[in-house]
Parts: sequence; structure tokens; C-alpha cells
Amino acid sequence: MSYDHNGLFGRVAIRAITLATCLFLAVALALGQDVVPISTDDSPANRTIRKALGDITSLEFLEAPLTDVVAFLRQKHDIEIQLDRKALSLASIAPETTQVTLNMKRISLQNALRLLLREYELTYVIRDEALLITSVTAAS
Repeated sequence: MSYDHNGLFGRVAIRAITLATCLFLAVALALGQDVVPISTDDSPANRTIRKALGDITSLEFLEAPLTDVVAFLRQKHDIEIQLDRKALSLASIAPETTQVTLNMKRISLQNALRLLLREYELTYVIRDEALLITSVTAAS
């Protein structure tokens, strides 16, 4: 028995994979897991950002504005980090007045961002050669 991979079997397989992916994302979001879309664009800037996410960092802030934390990370890791101000505004977050208190030592930048942003129901994506801090809703 042979299968026509371009026919019914192929279409069913593609639909099953798509459905499984959607279910995985829905369950991950419902359970509060981070779903961080990473750009597949292989530009030098995006490669630099992906590499920097694995770098070890330390953060110590006491009631610092979110904008100051972002500026610190941008400078320390030498990557472009932007705030999705429209998405943050829709989520009722004002980066200039949102106070951040945290103390993390020797943690990957990726995990530091996840821990920092989760508290505000934010996440990040790599888009247009920048690490964009946005709402979970806008990222999905």
C-alpha cells in the first residue's frame, strides 16, 4: 500500500501538525509558560541577539523605571532592545513609571528577561533586528 503524500494523507498530516502546534501554544499560555517567538531571520543583528540571550548577566535594581532597566540591558549586552509602546499602553503599562525591583546574579539574559517580564505579563520577541519587549497578547 502506498500513500499519496501530496494528496489526502499529506493534507491531513499538515493539518494535524498545525493543530498540535496551536494546542501546544494555547496550553503553554494558559499555564503561564513563556512562549517567546524568535525570529528565523538569520541577519547578523538577529544572530547577535540570539547569542546575547545566552550570556550571563546580573541585575540589581530597586524601584527603577522599566526604561532604565531596558537601557542598562541594551548597553551591557550591546544589543538593540526596544519597547513596544503601543502594546504596553494597551496593557496599561507605562514604562517610565513602572517601577522594577529585582536582584539576580549570574543568570542568562534570556531567563532574566523572562523573570522580569513575567511579573507584568510581558514577553519579548526578536523582530526587525531588535529584541522587542511587548505584551504576551501582542506577541501571540
